[in-house]
Amino acid sequence: YDITDALGAYRIGNLPAGNYTVRSDPTTWPAGYLPTTPTTLAVSLIAGQQYNLADFGLKPPGTGSIGDTVWLDKDNDGVLDGDEVGLPNITVNLEILVNAVWIPVASTVTDANGVYTFNGLIADDYRVTVDQNSTVSSPYAPGSFTLGAAMDPTYDKDGLGTPNVTQVTLATDSTVFTDIDFGYNWAGSIGDYVWWDYNADGLQNDGAPSAVGIQD
Repeated sequence: YDITDALGAYRIGNLPAGNYTVRSDPTTWPAGYLPTTPTTLAVSLIAGQQYNLADFGLKPPGTGSIGDTVWLDKDNDGVLDGDEVGLPNITVNLEILVNAVWIPVASTVTDANGVYTFNGLIADDYRVTVDQNSTVSSPYAPGSFTLGAAMDPTYDKDGLGTPNVTQVTLATDSTVFTDIDFGYNWAGSIGDYVWWDYNADGLQNDGAPSAVGIQD
């Protein structure tokens, strides 16, 4: 690998003929900068060739932003009602569209109220995705579950035909969206109790012990 100099130039030398993949490392970009070109390039090199077109573009952060709430839509109406609460600790990912390729640029976690925000954005097309592997605690069963296994989507801004994902276009470097919400409700379940019916009356009488370890 190589590191760019004061002019942004780099060169990786002593390469034999072959097919190469050149990547720009996002962890080394200045804080908040976003890509304007693909971050990975494929290069086919012939013997002795000096290839000078493996370029990468970055743009300083703007003042655009995308948010807002991932919530428990308890009445399944796709509306964030006043008595409904946000889902905390849900991972939300952001990608930017560059030359028809989606490039991951940020990830965040909803706060105690289910709110998330991506700041410092520039004009471009973005894709916001709720991570279905985020952990939730169900009121109907003990333990923790993934969001995708325990809950069904009830709302996202561009429709449930593409659940958990919304595409957003920022027209300028200062465009702000504060309505990119995602609603979920608990998926259906069936329960409730298996007990030892010692007197075979079909009734769960007081003191009837639970039957532990029975598979239903």
